[in-house]
Amino acid sequence: MEFLCDDCVKVKVELFGLLQERFPGYDAEQGLSIDLPEEATVADLFSHFNLETGVAIVNHVALKADDRLEKGTCISLVVMVSGG
Repeated sequence: MEFLCDDCVKVKVELFGLLQERFPGYDAEQGLSIDLPEEATVADLFSHFNLETGVAIVNHVALKADDRLEKGTCISLVVMVSGG
């Protein structure tokens, strides 16, 4: 990953489930490269995608909404669905 913004956090985001359908042309092998403010948290990432809820996972560990994102991190983003 190349970082062009000195005061930004660039992360790679992999979308799963219904999220993939919200982004036509999404390439699951490439993921998405997102620039966020330097002090960005998981909650900021959810806001970027207009999500009220979801799970952000790094290295098989679910993150909390107030966890800060680190440059170069690969984040798996999943939204939960329920129904009957």
